[in-house]
Amino acid sequence: MKNVRVPSRMPLNRTGTPARHLRVGATLLALILLAAGLSVTGNASGASSHDAPAGYVPPVHESYMTLADRDLQLDYTFKVQNVGNLALAVSNHGFLGDNFAQRDPSMEYPKGSEVDHMVRAGLWIGGLNTNFDTLVTTGVQDGYWGTYNRSTEWVPISIEDEDVDLGWIRERSTLPSSPYYDPLNAISEQDFVTGFLDTLDHAHTPVTGNADTYHNASGLIVTQESYAWSYEPADAMVLLKWTIVPTRIIGNTYVGLYAELTTGWKGQYPESSGWPPSSANWFHHHYLYWVDDLPDYAAMSDDPLNLVAEHHYTYGDGHAPQHAGIKFLGAKYKTAGEEWTEDVGRVAWRWWAWEPGSYTMDNDSEKYVMLSKDGIDDWTEITPSGDNSGDSPIMLLDLGPCNLFPGSAEEAPDSLVISFAFLGGDDFDDLVDNALYAQRVYNFNFTVPTPPPSPQINSKIDIQAGQVRLLWEDSPEHSVDAVTHDYDFEGYRIYVGRSAEESSFDLLKQFDLAEIPAKNPMNEAYFTNTWLTYQIDNTPEYETAQEVLDGIWGEEVYRYHGDAVEPFLVTQVDTVGYNTGMEAILLPPEEWVVEVVETDTLTYKYAYDLDNLSDGHGYWAGVTSYDLGNPETPSLESGISQNMLYVIPGLSAAQSRQRDVTVFPNPYRGSASWDGNRATGRYVWFAGLPPRADIKIFTLAGDLVDEISFNRDTYEAGNAAGVYRGLDGELSPNLSGTMAAWDLRNHNGQPVATGLYLFSVRDKSSGDTQQGKFLVLK
Repeated sequence: MKNVRVPSRMPLNRTGTPARHLRVGATLLALILLAAGLSVTGNASGASSHDAPAGYVPPVHESYMTLADRDLQLDYTFKVQNVGNLALAVSNHGFLGDNFAQRDPSMEYPKGSEVDHMVRAGLWIGGLNTNFDTLVTTGVQDGYWGTYNRSTEWVPISIEDEDVDLGWIRERSTLPSSPYYDPLNAISEQDFVTGFLDTLDHAHTPVTGNADTYHNASGLIVTQESYAWSYEPADAMVLLKWTIVPTRIIGNTYVGLYAELTTGWKGQYPESSGWPPSSANWFHHHYLYWVDDLPDYAAMSDDPLNLVAEHHYTYGDGHAPQHAGIKFLGAKYKTAGEEWTEDVGRVAWRWWAWEPGSYTMDNDSEKYVMLSKDGIDDWTEITPSGDNSGDSPIMLLDLGPCNLFPGSAEEAPDSLVISFAFLGGDDFDDLVDNALYAQRVYNFNFTVPTPPPSPQINSKIDIQAGQVRLLWEDSPEHSVDAVTHDYDFEGYRIYVGRSAEESSFDLLKQFDLAEIPAKNPMNEAYFTNTWLTYQIDNTPEYETAQEVLDGIWGEEVYRYHGDAVEPFLVTQVDTVGYNTGMEAILLPPEEWVVEVVETDTLTYKYAYDLDNLSDGHGYWAGVTSYDLGNPETPSLESGISQNMLYVIPGLSAAQSRQRDVTVFPNPYRGSASWDGNRATGRYVWFAGLPPRADIKIFTLAGDLVDEISFNRDTYEAGNAAGVYRGLDGELSPNLSGTMAAWDLRNHNGQPVATGLYLFSVRDKSSGDTQQGKFLVLK
C-alpha cells in the first residue's frame, strides 16, 4: 500500500450533540428491553461452536419501521468502561473512544496514568441489497480529533420518556457490592449493554470531498455488549460483542472494526492550556504491527492471533512505555432453522494514512472495496517520525462474507455475532499474553474463573491526623467461584498507593485462613451444620462433627473446621499465604459497625489502621480478596478498583476543637511535596475549619484574591484541580472534614505571585472570625 503524507491536524472546537426526538416503531420497544439486558440469559461455561453466544436473545421478528403515535427520546451517549486497569469510552451509536474531545479516558492504560492509546474506533458493516446497491454503514471515519462533529451513520435506539433515567447504556455487574448487581444476566464485573440501528434512509452532507449526498440505510439492528473485569490478567482488556440482525436482505456482508490507535501521555499538556493540545505531534509517533507476521509470537497459538499491536516509537520518552492492541476473537453466524456456525469467511487487515475527506474512500462503494479486500497489508511500510512527517495510520480489521436474511412470519431472521478485544500491556510480551487470555475467555463463552469479590469498605471513613481506619465486611468469605462452584476464599490483602494508577500500590499487609475449606468429594456438595447435626442426632456412634467425618472418610483425610460457617472441611495443606488467621483484624462483636445500604444491611467486622500518614497528602487504599486456586488456575485476587478509596488525612473534628485555623505548608516554597506535574496541581490547605465557613484570601494591600465556601458535608476539594478534577471515573477524596484546599490562583484563574497573603475565616454558624497570614515563594 502506498504511504500518503498528510499535513498536521488542526483541532476543532467541541460541540455538544443535543437530544432529539424520533418517531419510531412500537415494536422497537422489544429491542429496548434487549439492550437493557432485561431478557438476557445467564452465562455458561465450556460452550461449543454451536452454542448460542453468551447473553444472546433471538430478536423479535417484526418491522422496526412501523410508525408509532408517540415520540421517543433519542440521544447520543458515552460511558467509560473503567472497572479494570484499561479504561475505554463506549457509546450507543457504534463509536468507541472519545475522539480526544475531553480529557477523560479514551482508551487509557494503565488506568490513572493519563497514557491514552486511541483517538477513535467504530463499527463498519457493508453489503449488497436486492437492488445490487452497495451499502456501508460506518460508526466513524477519518476525521478531526477534539470534536464530536463528525457524525456516525448509526442511530441510537430510542427510549420512552419514562425509561430515560435507566440510561441509553444499561449497566450490569456480577459484583454483589455493585448497584447494578444482576446475578442472572451479568457476564462480567461491568457490563455495558446498548443498541443502535441503521433503518432510515436520510440525507448525508459530507465534510469535504465528493462523498455521497444521501445515505441508503442498510436495515441493520445491532445490540452491543461490552465486558470488563478488575482482577489480573482480565483487568487489561475490554471485550466487545455485537449482535447484528437484518430487517432487509443484505448479501455479501462484511463486518469490520475501524480504529485509530495512537499512544501519548496527556500529562505533558497542562490543563491550563486546555484540551486537546494545540500540537498534532501526538499522531505521527507510533508503530503498528500485525502480530501474526512475527513468527515468534504467531507460534504461541495454534490458531491465528488476529492481533494488531501499537506503541509509541520512543515510548513517549519513558512516559508511555505501554502497548495497546485490538484482537478479533471470533464470530458466530446463524441462519433460520440452522445451528450456530463459526464459518463466517476470512479475516483481513487494512491500513492507510489518515486523510479526512479523501476522494479514495468517501462513498459506500469505495468503503466496501476496503471491507471486502482480502489479505493483510504490509505494516512494515508504516514509518513513524520525531516530527509530523511520519505516517499516522488508520486500520480496519474485518471479516466476511456472509448473507443476512430478515426472516419471515414463520422463521426468525439471521444473526451474526462478532467479538473483539481491546487490550493493554506493560510491554509487547505482556500484550500478547493478555491477548491469548482474552481468546481463552471468549472460547469459554465469556466465562472466567473468578476470585472472591473485594469486600465492601464502610463508607464513613474514620480519618484523623496521620491515620485512616479501614472497616470492611466479610461477604467474600461466602462467595462461590462461577466456574468451579467452589467456596475457595483464602484471605484479604491491604494495599496503599500514592496515585490512582494501580502500579503505584504496595502490598501493606495480608491475612488469610489458618485452614482450607473444601468440598465433599462424594457428592460435590458442601457440608452444613444441619447435615452434621442430623448425623449426630441419628447415629449413636457419632457424638461430634469430627467423629462424623472420621467415621465416613477417615481422620487422615478430613478434619472438621469448627470455626467456619460453611463449608466445614479441611482437605489439604494450605500453601497460599501465611495461615495467619483473622484474629488480628477481627473486631470484638460489640465493636462491629452496622450500616444499611439501600436494602442491604452490612456488618463491618474487620478493621485495619493505616498509620504514620502525612496530613494533606493523598493516599489511595483498597482491600482485596484472594482464593486458593486449583491445579488448572493459580490463586486469583480481586481488583483493587472494586473498593478503592482516595483518602487525605488531617485533623478530625474532635482533634480540631479549640485550635486556630492554620495554613500548611507555610511558607509554600515553589511547590509542595504533594503537587502534581502541572501548574494547576499546586495547592495549600486551610486546616482546623469549623463545619461551615467562608474563607477569603487577601493581598497585604487588602485586595480580595479569592474566596472559598466550605461545607464539611459536601466539600470535595473540587476548587483545587491538584486534589480533585471531577473527571469521569475519578475518585472524589475522603476528607477529615476540617480542611479546604486553595489552588494558589486568584478568582480569575491566574496564578498568584510571590508574596505574603492574609486570610479570614468566618464561621457561618457562630459568626466568629479568625485571621492569619501565610507566605508564598515561587
